[in-house]
Amino acid sequence: MSTAAEADRARLASVPGQPLWLGVHDDILGRIASGECKDTFPGKIQLTAEYQVSRSTVRLALNPLRREGLVSSSRGKRPVVHVNHGEEHRFGPVYILFAAVEAS
Repeated sequence: MSTAAEADRARLASVPGQPLWLGVHDDILGRIASGECKDTFPGKIQLTAEYQVSRSTVRLALNPLRREGLVSSSRGKRPVVHVNHGEEHRFGPVYILFAAVEAS
């Protein structure tokens, strides 16, 4: 990613009067909606560098996406974007749990 894009992301994450994690969340959601993250989704360390925020801020930004079933992740692996928003989206956490149990 270019330095200009990283600077834009850093500015996006610092909207006055808005929690930092919410700015990061909104931008990540926009990236998912635009299809930018359909093949690979950046890990927490990469997101931390892109947005110039702490890992806890990135975690807070990703939590609502996980609860909605848009993103899933497991320890030591990159997050995965789920673009199918049919019935699976409504029951995202159940399917994520099922996938985790099935994978183990």
